[in-house]
Amino acid sequence: ETRQDVEGLTKLPIAGEIGDARKKQKELVVTADNNSPEAEHFRTLRTNISYLTRGIAHKTLLVTSSKSEEGKSFISLNLANSIAIGGKKVALLEFDLRNPGISDKLNLGNTKGLANYLSEEVALEKVIQQMESSENLHFISSGYPLPSNPGEIILSDKMQELFAHLKENFDVIIIDTPPVGPVSDALALGKWADISFFVVRHKYTLRTTLKLVNKLSEDKKLPRLTLIINGIIDNKEFNYGNDFAYGYGYQADEKKKKKELAN
Repeated sequence: ETRQDVEGLTKLPIAGEIGDARKKQKELVVTADNNSPEAEHFRTLRTNISYLTRGIAHKTLLVTSSKSEEGKSFISLNLANSIAIGGKKVALLEFDLRNPGISDKLNLGNTKGLANYLSEEVALEKVIQQMESSENLHFISSGYPLPSNPGEIILSDKMQELFAHLKENFDVIIIDTPPVGPVSDALALGKWADISFFVVRHKYTLRTTLKLVNKLSEDKKLPRLTLIINGIIDNKEFNYGNDFAYGYGYQADEKKKKKELAN
């Protein structure tokens, strides 16, 4: 329920804290002209990641969680767009080959993607899509139809070719993976990442999940494991004080503007 709960259960660093954007009914909250609190949270996360990955020329970031509904695909999509708007060439990979969510969010369902490329059905350049939200953002969907053997297909020899090409042509690669609780896909994909982000959701993720996170870190199952706290509920509405400092300066600025307009 609070940042202190998280810090009391794990020593892993927290890369960012993202406000609850579900009420806004938008999947892509980060745009060039959006200065909402949630958009600013992603810009802060982008800055923090630049420090965490300093010295790595072509960064590969893996995003996962413990179960569905914690917002890992939402985080992956908006982090990718935030970095792209910041001037970096970004490739966003929908590597949840079991229950993909980003394609639907972008209205890009039933497109050829990773499953088709890894099965040698289509060339790599045919599955890389440039996105309208930013000329620097490119997307590779999970593919269609979804494979019957996702756990095996991600072990394909074509993976080496895929990441070699992406590292040569993109500044940042973001891998959206399945949750680590039900399946091991994210752990298999960890070998391609420079740093991993584990998404936990305010008032949703169980405290026992942090034991799993600690174990993954201790066993080095995922590289440089770091936390992102998502879906932080407005403190004023739920009277949580300043545990996450959600909306602090921004809400004050909005009140100031309204007061000035009223006068």
